Amino acid sequence: MSFPIAVISDIHGISPALRAVLEDIRPFKCKQIFVIGDIINGLDPAGCVDLLLETPNVTALKGNAEYYLLSTDFDTFPKREEPMYRDLIQLIQWWNARLSPAHRAWIQALPDYLVWNGWLFVHDSPEGRMYPETRYVPGVEEKHQEMFYHDKGLHANLSPVEVEKVVAFLELHGFSGVFAGHTHTPFIQTWGNKKICNTGSVGMPLDYDPRPSWVLVDSHDNLTLRRVTYDLRETYALVDNTPDYFDFQFPGRADAFKKMYETGIYWGVHMRKDPRS
Repeated sequence: MSFPIAVISDIHGISPALRAVLEDIRPFKCKQIFVIGDIINGLDPAGCVDLLLETPNVTALKGNAEYYLLSTDFDTFPKREEPMYRDLIQLIQWWNARLSPAHRAWIQALPDYLVWNGWLFVHDSPEGRMYPETRYVPGVEEKHQEMFYHDKGLHANLSPVEVEKVVAFLELHGFSGVFAGHTHTPFIQTWGNKKICNTGSVGMPLDYDPRPSWVLVDSHDNLTLRRVTYDLRETYALVDNTPDYFDFQFPGRADAFKKMYETGIYWGVHMRKDPRS
């Protein structure tokens, strides 16, 4: 078997964090680096894609952001005038304008999920990615379904019923376990002989620890969660040098993003006075 491997997720366009994680992975001589989605949704989408393209043995799949990027027929999207979707569409268009045709072709070719050595890799949840029709919104064209879909993902505090459902899905398909991202909160848990792992986030950790996370897997299916310290001034500079980022049109948003990168607490919380309130 080709071990060790690395699993990363949720880069969110933060190239300095991705560069630091790839540097942390390098000494382990990983045979594969699996990237499980949400690569381009942030300040430097092209830089992040370029870093992955120049790194050997990278295998990636689509996350929400990559699906959104490919949902380009916004003129017929049924909720395009609603404030939330109107802003999201403008944000997607901002990312898209900074990606080349080659970048978009690479993203287009990414799979919805991956299976390797008995492990399932998804961005958010197993059933929703392997069987997308099970969560389709009735009456909505298939080309718009991803814009409506935002799974709650796999959290460490899943209820017993939710855990049983995930484990039953793994049993049904003969998987040893599942890797997911999406929630930006890492954990590794074992139920019986099945493992559920959330790798956390490279570019936007949200578990009160601002350090990017990734997971190392050895030949015995031992999983190790790693956190990476890097110079946040690089990310602050990325914020300062990207004043036209769509989200930064709102007063205080850029500073709130900086606070998020510093604290590992969602930027929306920093729009209030007490970040833990």
